[in-house]
Amino acid sequence: IRIVVYTDIQDIPFNTYQKDTTVYEEYTVNGITHYIVGNNDNLSAMWTNGNIEGYVQGNLTMEELRQMIESIYEE
Repeated sequence: IRIVVYTDIQDIPFNTYQKDTTVYEEYTVNGITHYIVGNNDNLSAMWTNGNIEGYVQGNLTMEELRQMIESIYEE
C-alpha cells in the first residue's frame, strides 16, 4: 500500500504503472475512479483524490481488492 500526499495538485507526477493485458477495470467508489489492473499474478489499484495519490498491489482477488478500496471510504 502506498499513499502519497502532495503539497499541491500540480505536484502530482504523471506516473506509469506496469500491467499486463489480463485485467483492466475502472471501479468508482465515493465519486473517485480507481483503476484496477493485472500484472502477472498480482492485481493493482491506483487512484488520485485531490492532492493524494493511492496505490495498492498484491496477490489479491478482484473481490478482495474491491473490498479494500471500499474500506478506505467507510466511516
